[in-house]
Amino acid sequence: MTTAIKITSLGTSGAGKTCFMLGMYSAMQLGVRGFTFSTPDLDLDLRLTSEWRNLVDTQGDDRWPPPNDKAQTLMFDFNFGFKRIMGFEWYDYRGAALNETTKDEQLGGLLRHLEQSEAVILCLDGNQFAVPLDDSGRTVVGARTGVLRMNQLLQKVRTAGKNPSVIVTITKFDVCSARPAEEIVREIKELLNPLFIQGGKWLVALCPITLGRALSNDRLRGAIDPKNVHLPVTFAIHSVLSNILDEKSKRRESADASARSLRDGFLASWWNRAKIEKFQREAEELRRQIGDIGSNLHLLGTELVQSAYIYYDGVEQ
Repeated sequence: MTTAIKITSLGTSGAGKTCFMLGMYSAMQLGVRGFTFSTPDLDLDLRLTSEWRNLVDTQGDDRWPPPNDKAQTLMFDFNFGFKRIMGFEWYDYRGAALNETTKDEQLGGLLRHLEQSEAVILCLDGNQFAVPLDDSGRTVVGARTGVLRMNQLLQKVRTAGKNPSVIVTITKFDVCSARPAEEIVREIKELLNPLFIQGGKWLVALCPITLGRALSNDRLRGAIDPKNVHLPVTFAIHSVLSNILDEKSKRRESADASARSLRDGFLASWWNRAKIEKFQREAEELRRQIGDIGSNLHLLGTELVQSAYIYYDGVEQ
């Protein structure tokens, strides 16, 4: 399977997009349930690994990577048992570009990538959910987290006829982890309520992530111990594989039906034997691919249900 997909991560400056990406890549270099991330660009691998090592080993302000000053597209592979399943493009951009005009080059690149993406990751800063939100605080937090702008961009994506899966990540969840998770989920569903209405047909996952619980007390010297950083992209891959599985299942049913129609009667079966064998081979190969994809989906789903909240068309799955 050589499919490559696009994933766009939206978030304001300081939301933790870069650190999330570094933690995600580092965690998945080791692997989870046999799944790993890699990159065909060994120089990129060296840079990301070095930046992660600095974050882990350094204490003080120097541990944190500087804000992005230019956009770049990073290429990764998603593997099982070191066998490539799917490639994905990650668009890394300057967070301030989210609030710039359409004349800005970075926002233009972000919009183009967004409209071609199979999955969109919304990074919401956990600092904004450290205390309960009241009705008057929703608009304030909506502005601070970039949700007001994100809603407009998602509207633009849907208007363009796209329906990507959406993963809402609560970054720095260590800051708000003292609160019941269900309360925070309810507040996020209110902030992003168009994603959770019946009839909207949005597939959405909510994933709390952190680089370490100790960082809530001391971000300069607290221990790095990432949790759930692999889940957002895992969900994105899962949703794409589910769509591929549906498409291959329909093709297999069509190949089986074509073979059956050509076998209608002895003479027809003999006359059409070459075509029948062709459809049978196609159906058998599709069955094999469906079996492989199904096994991967089961393993990915087992990982997701432990920590993610998943909704489709407003209903929790």
